[in-house]
This record gives sequence, C-alpha cells and structure tokens, in this order.
Amino acid sequence: MITENSVWNTKTKAYAAEHDASRDDPSRKYILSFINAEGVKSILEMGVGTGIFLDNLADRSIEIEYTGVDASEKFIGRTLKKHPKANIIKHDFDEVLPFGDGQFQVVYARHVLEHVKSYKILREMARVAREDVIVVLFRPLTNEESINLKEHKGTYYNSYAKADVDALCKECFREYEYFAIDDNNQPAHGPNGRSWVLHCRK
Repeated sequence: MITENSVWNTKTKAYAAEHDASRDDPSRKYILSFINAEGVKSILEMGVGTGIFLDNLADRSIEIEYTGVDASEKFIGRTLKKHPKANIIKHDFDEVLPFGDGQFQVVYARHVLEHVKSYKILREMARVAREDVIVVLFRPLTNEESINLKEHKGTYYNSYAKADVDALCKECFREYEYFAIDDNNQPAHGPNGRSWVLHCRK
C-alpha cells in the first residue's frame, strides 16, 4: 500500500522529470499506434503518473473514453492540473479494481507491474478488459522459480518469474506475446534502455 511517505508521494518532482523525458519513447508510441489501428474507444490506464499518456493523446488529437487510476495523490494532482477534466481515481493496486467485468475495451499499464506487491494484478486487469491488456515492463521477466520482491521506501522494485506470469496469462487470455522495445530515454530501466511489452488478448 502506498503511504504519504512513499517515494511516489515524496519524490514526484524527480519522477516527473524522468517521465517527461520518456514522452516520445517507442513503448509509448506502441499503445498510441495500437489505439489508432484498432479504433479503440475506451481505455483504462493503470498508473497515471504525471499524465504523459494523456499528453500523448492530446498531442495527437485522439479522442477516447479515458479512465485512469493511480495510488499517489501527488501524481494525480499533477496530472489534473494539466488535464482537469480527466477521469482519474485514487486506488491501491493491491486491492480489487473498482470496475465492472469488461468495462474497458483496453487496459494499459506502463512501468507499473514491477512496482506492486503481486503480479496477480494482471488477473484484475484481465477481468475489467473486454479485448486487450497491454503492459510495458522495464525489468525483464526472469527464469527464477518465484517472485523476487524488493521493497524500498514504500514501494517495490520487483522481478517476476516468467513461468508464473506465463501461467497467469494462459489462465486469463486467449493469447499473449512478449517483445522488446528500445526506450531511448530510459537507460536505467534495463539493458541498453530496453523495455518489454506484454500484449495480451482475450
């Protein structure tokens, strides 16, 4: 659970600079291209952060039924200053999502899964999605036998066992795939600034 003393509430300015630097990264362009190609009408963003995804939508004049969730009041506040009409809900990702089954056409999360206590949030993401779940990871899935939890200053920096995530994806989705994307402005997030996309289809 994120508290007032978590890094997501105490270091929002520092993280804002990092997020802003990633505004045009390929992993962000992937979701935007998918929205355009598939004619996506509604989306749930898990982990709004400083609102870069909303910035991207506005930059490209993409109109979509948008809902965002974040556990940090500070991040939500920063985003609403830029996008005061955005529908953003404060919610802890260790809890059941406050949405109905299949409520959103697509559920999207970028650099979120590795910061929650359990990767099983994927099951909730699958529940509220009608069609696709797209997750961008900055830490590769490992071949370890189990989750590697690393708690630090009120949040997590985790590596997840690929076999466990695969089992969960097979349970929740018709098909899924992983592929790497070079995120040029995120060198700290993996070898050679690489992110991993997990695209799941129901």
